[in-house]
Amino acid sequence: MGGLGFLVEASTILHYDNQSVIQVADNPIAHSKLKHVKIHVHYLRKLVQEKIYALGYWRIDDQLIDIYTKPLLEANFVKFLSLLGI
Repeated sequence: MGGLGFLVEASTILHYDNQSVIQVADNPIAHSKLKHVKIHVHYLRKLVQEKIYALGYWRIDDQLIDIYTKPLLEANFVKFLSLLGI
């Protein structure tokens, strides 16, 4: 956002549902032992080190977008409907 003329005071939090990716991005020591990691993980790691982003864990069961993209159990469907105000 700094390139658009906005002052960025803190890291933007990206919520991720994969704890392994968060650990690799946060721990450069473990990174040196990995051979086959997808490129986006390396890119995320770089952005976390530059403090542009911070990674936070988001449980797979709490992803509201699933109401539009997946068949859900009734309990999750009702929970997501209520979060949408429907």
